[in-house]
This record gives sequence, structure tokens and C-alpha cells, in this order.
Amino acid sequence: MVSARHSAVATADPCDAGTWLMITPSYRRDIEQFSLLTESFLRFAPEAMRHLVIVDRADLELFASFVHERMDLVTAEDVLPGRVRKLPLPRSLWISTRFPPVRSWIAQQMMKIQAAADSGRPHVLFADSDVVFLRPFTVDRFTDGSRLALSRVANHYEDLNRWRQSSARLLGLDGPTGFAPMNYVSNLIPWRREAVRAMIERIESVGRRSWFQTVATTLRFSEYTAYGVFCEEVLGLEQAGHYGWDDPILNLCLTEPMQERADFDALLDRTLDEHIGAMFHSKNSFDRSDLRAAVEAFWVAQSDLGTGPAAAVADRAGQPDPAD
Repeated sequence: MVSARHSAVATADPCDAGTWLMITPSYRRDIEQFSLLTESFLRFAPEAMRHLVIVDRADLELFASFVHERMDLVTAEDVLPGRVRKLPLPRSLWISTRFPPVRSWIAQQMMKIQAAADSGRPHVLFADSDVVFLRPFTVDRFTDGSRLALSRVANHYEDLNRWRQSSARLLGLDGPTGFAPMNYVSNLIPWRREAVRAMIERIESVGRRSWFQTVATTLRFSEYTAYGVFCEEVLGLEQAGHYGWDDPILNLCLTEPMQERADFDALLDRTLDEHIGAMFHSKNSFDRSDLRAAVEAFWVAQSDLGTGPAAAVADRAGQPDPAD
């Protein structure tokens, strides 16, 4: 299970950054963009916030060089229950003594749920490893002072209906509920630990077995959709301690072709004042050195405008090449 080194908070006040834990699962293939995320976390995230990074045991040594005083680095094998192994197959499978074999995509979602439930801090912020922060932010962006924001967008997503239906079955919601399908999926997601634990209890009560076993045998599953449906349709947003949130908090690069440095500069130039960061989809093909150069130039420009960090973070040159 997750280390409790980041635990022991004195308050549950969501305006206190010391009650927040940022969680990021990452992998060898994402390490160049992860390096930007962790550097930007040190530059711009509130000092009291901590960062929990989850990697495969095989990648632990590669990521160890990024550890800093505000980061806890753990392995996926330690987060998931039982004796866990990842099989190096063309479509990687995770096996455990506690749940049936699952694809890596489902295993990652199980890791996030378990890490949030085990957190020593009551408020969790999931950040994908292809996110990079561009300017300082406070946890006030994710709370109204008592409740947390729940990313909730009324738009169509390719798998949205199937994820909604799977979540409804896991949570024991039979038949129409009167709720329109919502997109709860994003790249920067706040959760409440107590709501996660309540969701786990609900899944186990409905399924009459471990939630790991239930999720592992669910063909199509979205952890963000399950949590959103639970908070909105089972508990109700008020009882869940959430409010609906549709905040353009990131400058998103999803399908735009990034063929040269100028393309990154142009997209970053479109960053709005309300954007605290950007996301460049890690599955897209582009030169990561162009991305880093553009982001670093943006940081310098923001600093010149008086909106950057008070001091530069140590140069991370010399990080190991993920291909080694």
C-alpha cells in the first residue's frame, strides 16, 4: 500500500495546501514529459502540497533521479494488493493473487483509486504526466472554501455512454436515473479521499466481493466516470462534498500537429490568464526537445512579466535517457 510519509495533516480545510496530495502514475515512455511536470510542480505548486508518483517497479531506478523533498515515489506493485506482477506481453497484463489478470489501462485506474483511498491527506489532485504547469497556482482553484470542484462537462465523449453504463452497474443503479451523461474525465482532477472510500464500500456492497475483483472483471471502466456518477447520482453533490466544475484550467493540445518549435510557441501564446498549465498529449508524435524549449521560454517570459517563480529550479540536465 501507499507510504504514509505524506500523512498527518492537522486540518481538513481544502483551502490549506497541506491537505492536498497530487498523484501521477507515469511510465518509462513518458519520462521526458514527466520531467517537465515535476519541474513545473516545484516551480509553481503550493509549497505545502506533496506529489505522489507511481511507476512500474522496472522503472523505479529510472525515475529515482527525479525524487525531491516534496515527492514520494512508489511502485505500482506496492499500491495494488497481493503479490503483483506485470507480464511483458504485447498487450501487457497485470496479475495478482487478489484479482484476475487485467490490462495495463485498467490496472492504472485501480492504482489511482487505491492511492487516493490510502492517502494520508484528505484532498487529492490527479495530474497526468503529460501536464505541465505554466504559472503559480493555489488550491483555491479547486475549492469554494468547503467543497471540492468536480470536473463535470456536458459534452459528448466517444466512450462516455459505455463508461456511464458500466459505472451504474458497479454502483447498483438500475434503470434510468434522470441524470444526463456527463464527462467527468480530464487531465487535472480533484477528488475527496472520504468520497473515494465510500465509493469503494458501495462497489463492494453491490458486488459482494472485493472492489478489485469487480473492477478487474469490468470490460469498460473509467475511474473518473465511476467517481463522478457515485458523487452525483448516489450521494448527491452536496453530500459528496463537491460542486459541478467546468473550468478551462489547462491549455489543451489534443490533435494539433506539432511539427516544429514554432508550433509549440504558437499554442503556448494562446494560453489564457485562467490557464495554470498545458497538456500535450503524450500519445502524439512530436519532438520533446521542442516542447521543453518552448515551455522554458514561456516560463522566462512569464518571469519577466513578474508572474513566474521567485527563484529558478535546479537544472535537470543530465537526466538518464529512457532508451538506456
